[in-house]
Amino acid sequence: MRGHSRRSDLPNCFRILIFALMISLGVSGCDLHHYPTFKDRELTPGDPDYPQVNPHPQQWVHITARIPASLFYALRLRYKVAFVTINNPDGTLNRYESPAGCRWKPTDEFYVELPLEAAKTGDTYQGDLAADYFQPGNCGWRLDLVLSPILRSPLVWYRTEYNGGPRDPLDSRLDIWCTREMKLHPQVPPAERSNPNRLNNCVSLDFARRVFIDLPGGFFRSIPESERTDAEPGYIGRHTKSITVEFHDLDALVSDYTKRP
Repeated sequence: MRGHSRRSDLPNCFRILIFALMISLGVSGCDLHHYPTFKDRELTPGDPDYPQVNPHPQQWVHITARIPASLFYALRLRYKVAFVTINNPDGTLNRYESPAGCRWKPTDEFYVELPLEAAKTGDTYQGDLAADYFQPGNCGWRLDLVLSPILRSPLVWYRTEYNGGPRDPLDSRLDIWCTREMKLHPQVPPAERSNPNRLNNCVSLDFARRVFIDLPGGFFRSIPESERTDAEPGYIGRHTKSITVEFHDLDALVSDYTKRP
């Protein structure tokens, strides 16, 4: 994943975000900003608010993604402004303010997304991303998310405030199980359940079997326990050096499993 690479470039909260996502399947499962939805503005080079590229990035993370041909590959990096959260003591919605000298504001949010290119061998994609690809500048630019269009929520959340611990692992591994089945979800209309072009639901295997798909007997136990659940893989920090992501086509695997003698 070389587009912004060295040569050029799940915790309880994560589970809650995914659960909220499932309940509102018709819309984006994750409010990436946690405040009222305004019109985001994606910046492009030449925009006066576009950040300056860091000529000497230091925070490199190597990514290995295994994605079967039946699933679509595309990973993107979202960089954001280090806006300040002001907690309202009366319990009303928190306020968000930009750093001094930055023109970002909640009514004019802006961000930058860059493609994460990959060197492909078979179904494996490899490359590097720079968390500090941009200079902080007045806005405190930093990596925020790793995204994929086949996911309803972010693949990885990057947070500079983490300093060691399960949310700042040296090496992180994620197992993502994708299915188009929705029959176990009570709020999905029948027409959407039978829509052949519906979006994949990509979550942990444990979540998929409880919300989306009725797995055949024995299938769940046939999968190594370490690959079934979220654990805390959705967050990384400044100490993380590598991420390994394995996307599983759950529908194809279940089909093959049921054909076994």
